Amino acid sequence: MILADSPVIEIAAGTVDDSEAQEALLAAEYVRKTKMYEPRARVVRVEWTDSKAHDGNMTPKVVIDLV
Repeated sequence: MILADSPVIEIAAGTVDDSEAQEALLAAEYVRKTKMYEPRARVVRVEWTDSKAHDGNMTPKVVIDLV
């Protein structure tokens, strides 16, 4: 789970594996796009399910709060 307190996520090379980096970048993108296109909503957190992880699929659950 990645909390969306800050829209800036920096990832140093070699500090996380590829799936964690992809999750962080996608979560940051969800925060940016929500802020840009729907200012009345705020992304609270992004949860990832691994039900199809063997296929390489990542399934996000984006939890929002209306402000």
